[in-house]
Amino acid sequence: MRAMKPILVPALLSALLLAACGDGGSSSGPDGDSSEKLSSADVSSANRSSGKSSSSGKSSVSSSSSSSSSSSSSSSSSSSSSSSAAAPDTTYAFGYDLKNEPTPSKGCGKDLVLGDYFLFTGGGIEHEVYLDLPEHYNKDKPYRLVFAFHDMSSSAEVVARTDRYFALRYHRDAMENAIFVAPHGYTVETDKSGRETSNPWRCGDDLDHLFFAEFLTYLNENLCVDTSRVFAVGFSFGAMMANSLAQDFQDRLRGVVAFATMDQVIYLPQNRGLPIAWMATVGMEDHLCTPKLGRSARDRILKNNGWPDENGNFTDARGESAEEWTGGNHVCYDYESVDERFPVKWCTFDGGHSWEMRENGAQWGPETAWEFITQF
Repeated sequence: MRAMKPILVPALLSALLLAACGDGGSSSGPDGDSSEKLSSADVSSANRSSGKSSSSGKSSVSSSSSSSSSSSSSSSSSSSSSSSAAAPDTTYAFGYDLKNEPTPSKGCGKDLVLGDYFLFTGGGIEHEVYLDLPEHYNKDKPYRLVFAFHDMSSSAEVVARTDRYFALRYHRDAMENAIFVAPHGYTVETDKSGRETSNPWRCGDDLDHLFFAEFLTYLNENLCVDTSRVFAVGFSFGAMMANSLAQDFQDRLRGVVAFATMDQVIYLPQNRGLPIAWMATVGMEDHLCTPKLGRSARDRILKNNGWPDENGNFTDARGESAEEWTGGNHVCYDYESVDERFPVKWCTFDGGHSWEMRENGAQWGPETAWEFITQF
């Protein structure tokens, strides 16, 4: 039986977001600092850019694998299938070259056994899963893998079948060269006051993180995945889930795209202090995931994304001030004080709580997000 999908009145979302988890698992900013201010360090020639306009089946799967967020795919080894004529990838203490050779998962070479809908139990909780493979899936080709997380008033089914993974799968390149997956996240949990709440993604414990670790391992073992190019994308509560994973899955996620996020309400683990590629959009009139809360989430990432020092530790890049929208079209700002292998893109626009932002009749958010994902 499919999970129930509660539909919430949009006008109530603001109160529900803030009340869903009480203060459990929330944080106000990097290291709990609730300050919104950014350092005004001078960064010359700041780089700014504007965005541009199956088989079926059903099964139930349970994972008993280790739930650690570490993985054998967490370093910068080259694929054994690399061309002998190609220059070898540079080896880093952490991370990959920008255009590294693919790192094939254990599922490469295996016959396809997964359908476009199935159930998976991870972290002790059963989740619905929607899966979209490339049009001409090749079991020997390592593919980019994109997770899409739904918001409070939506569902995995809507994200996969209606929104087409936040419109990312409409790209011809995506349809041929990427695997998309949308897990369903509604679950009932008890807050600190003993009240039962129904949330898309968990607030008070790490069970969704355990689920993600087990589920990613399962996909790697059953599909041909490029383990060096796994991404998480989400909107609103789903963006908060993606941003939550960005705190402790830096060795398994190459990057995150967050449409309207914040670093409060949801469960947030201790940040591991490692960099990750990160992009976010925020409407300057968003009264749910406000610009202030979005900046706090961004600064949590910037703290780890500077250039590595002589000891290999990544420096704090929060000193660079980003340009933001003040009129006209949207503004996307690319930070210069970060390691180029772990870019940070901050996009602001005139509008509210949305991932479907339009200018001149075209959606620029998904287009910019896909360019961000495919730069690696």
